[in-house]
Amino acid sequence: MAVVRQGCAATAREDVPGRPVRVTLRCAFDAAEWQDAARRLLAADTDPARVEWQDAAAVQGSLFAGNGALAQTQAAGSAPSADAVPWPTSFGTLARRVLCHREPGRHALLYRVAWRLRREPRLLDLAADPDVARLHALDREVRRAAHKMKAFVRFRERPDADVYVAWFDPGHPLLHALARFFVGRFASLRWIIVTPDASASWDGERLAFGPGAPRPAAAAADPCEDLW
Repeated sequence: MAVVRQGCAATAREDVPGRPVRVTLRCAFDAAEWQDAARRLLAADTDPARVEWQDAAAVQGSLFAGNGALAQTQAAGSAPSADAVPWPTSFGTLARRVLCHREPGRHALLYRVAWRLRREPRLLDLAADPDVARLHALDREVRRAAHKMKAFVRFRERPDADVYVAWFDPGHPLLHALARFFVGRFASLRWIIVTPDASASWDGERLAFGPGAPRPAAAAADPCEDLW
């Protein structure tokens, strides 16, 4: 199965000791992008209090705005290796789900927990810890939203184009994470799913992502009209 997606890369302002480090995420819900940036920050021993996370969409007005590769956080003139900073598998799984939440502070919360895990390896077992409790609360909301999306997305056939279309608002930017579920369930169909945040299309061989559309556009006409 081929997957086509628009490029996602974070940019990080050079890490000068004592100054804030601003990390701009081009895809704020992209787990791989956040994890790469977070690992590089940890490798540079960057305190969470210095890190400012921001979404390029909010800053530049476009979901996939901006260009340029990841500017690695630097220390002593050399870029640290993200591969040298492991974290528990359970945290990685939790982070992938929490990053699908709309909570603006989720990136900072996750990085703070990742930072603490290096010093408190049993942190995730402390259910009463405020950071851990908040992560699990966000995770529950995402899992509920994902269950609803899997259960309630309804396609309608568009005979003139031999494709099935659906509009759904899961409440959180879940489409990138769940698109492969729909590929598995409807592999023999050509379909497009549109959410407020993004769209996904499957032509029987290739999964591609594009812009989303609000519900008024979907109700007034066809939410996929501009995606052909």
